[in-house]
Amino acid sequence: MKIRVSKGLYVNSNTLFRIEWRKFYPVLVVHEKFEKVLKWILRIIAFGGIATSVISIPVWYFSLGLAILIALIEQFFERTLFEYTTMIVQPFPDFEIENGQWKTNGFMLPREKNDEDLAYFGPSYKSEIYAINMFKYFISWIDNNSQDDKDNNLVISLIIEPNEEYTTYIYANLGRKRLDYMFKFYGGLSRLEKYGKRQQQFITQMFYWNTLDFKDGFFIKKFLEFKDENDPYYFAPSVLQPFGLPPKFLTEYSIKKYHLKVKKREELLKGEPEYGFNPAKIKKEHKPIAKEEVNIKEPDIIDEIHNSLDNPVDIGFMPNQGKNAGVINLCYEGDCVIQFEAYKRLINEVDNKEVLLKIADYDDYIDLSIELTSKNRLLRFKKLPFNKSDLNEFIKINGGGNKVALLVGYPPANERKVILGKEMSPVVVTWEYEKINASR
Repeated sequence: MKIRVSKGLYVNSNTLFRIEWRKFYPVLVVHEKFEKVLKWILRIIAFGGIATSVISIPVWYFSLGLAILIALIEQFFERTLFEYTTMIVQPFPDFEIENGQWKTNGFMLPREKNDEDLAYFGPSYKSEIYAINMFKYFISWIDNNSQDDKDNNLVISLIIEPNEEYTTYIYANLGRKRLDYMFKFYGGLSRLEKYGKRQQQFITQMFYWNTLDFKDGFFIKKFLEFKDENDPYYFAPSVLQPFGLPPKFLTEYSIKKYHLKVKKREELLKGEPEYGFNPAKIKKEHKPIAKEEVNIKEPDIIDEIHNSLDNPVDIGFMPNQGKNAGVINLCYEGDCVIQFEAYKRLINEVDNKEVLLKIADYDDYIDLSIELTSKNRLLRFKKLPFNKSDLNEFIKINGGGNKVALLVGYPPANERKVILGKEMSPVVVTWEYEKINASR
């Protein structure tokens, strides 16, 4: 039975009082907060016994039976075992939890199964910074902040739900050794004050879970088919990528795991943590929001292009010279996979229509404004580093013409390392230049 303490807060009654059997006799187990109440009950029983002895009961066996009953009741309460509560609170994250960050799960499987290459699996988040913070927090649950979790301090479980769904649960192991030491430590501090009482152990911690599709052809099924029950694997964060690209795995924050709990919902026992977090029950308890009430914003391809091309590390300028077309080259660090994919999408969005590019020169940096006339949209890139000598030469001859190609590539810009696939038509822009005075 649950007792309502306040709005939205309930306590199980068996944590306050219950009966336990000691071989052939029952024992009342009561929380220490009811100790005074028990003392008064014993006083009332003692008073009742005295009063009964005063009152003469003519039938001897009635008198004997009542005396025996009073004695049994008194012994029952006399043997009451009192408990005191020790609550250990697992530290909460020092950053804000955003429920919408964990969008799906990422999987990375070796082409062939062997003892060296392990499977990767873990949550896919929207933000790389959030993913890193989350896994640093998970790693803190493991002894010595290790990323080799041999003792299963961090529990990962997959519960197969009805209707082709599964739920991933992440929580700290309720039976981890660290807790035993902590309960013994706090019990030692209270051994004199709580002498004769039994310690009632409580843990407060966070549980993280997400319910996703469990359908044929999905990577979750391929992962479970690939991994044998005792195979280790890496539990690792990944970050969602635009344009439907595979998630980016942050392998430096991966945790080597040797345990994975996989069960069907109907196989769970009441004592298992996953039992209490049933998505089907939670959906029923919360009123669903009508579709027209939900403001769902579909991903905007132009916004994705802008976000992917934002923050180049260098910009180069090469004017039209002879048969060579002029180029404005946006340079990016890394493999440029996302930037090149964004550039290909930009070509599709331009659709051979006019593109206007404005260069605003602030001396230490430039701003670029790219107007897509086919979509009536403007892409703004602010405070960008650039190659000054390239820009000066470019401006001296007015670019060799008012139309140049806009390309993506690698730094440094003056080496003109551009990326362009075969039979790809680059984005051609009509450019203009404005020198901005520092005083403006």
